[in-house]
Amino acid sequence: MRSNDWEVEYPELVKVLKERLGSKQTCLEAIDAYEEVLRSIWDFAARLTSDKGARALLSRSVQLAAQDAPLVQEISIGENGVDLATFRNRVSKSGLGAPEVVDALTHLGVAIFHSFSEVTGDALTVPLLSELKGHR
Repeated sequence: MRSNDWEVEYPELVKVLKERLGSKQTCLEAIDAYEEVLRSIWDFAARLTSDKGARALLSRSVQLAAQDAPLVQEISIGENGVDLATFRNRVSKSGLGAPEVVDALTHLGVAIFHSFSEVTGDALTVPLLSELKGHR
């Protein structure tokens, strides 16, 4: 994924993520909000592909997003879902502002959709976007 293309690839997703995360005043508020998004994505993916499938898709997504947003490398994908503890700790020590954190997390959201699309086309991305819109 190239930075120039990420917002263009899934503009509706970017809009939903920015609406859910952009209003947060602090990095930790943005991370907490994104944790809810990731929990929804994990639950959705695990229902359709199993925990193992969800883990593989989300691990691939972290690798993709890290190419443009290295900060997301701090996000761990484990047997029970996504763990943001190391990410949260790194952000709190980094001095980054909420816009930079929201940007990195939005990169991850787009990478997740990209990974899902590679595997299933729109079979997962369309219903997942609908689910994320419903959790505003």
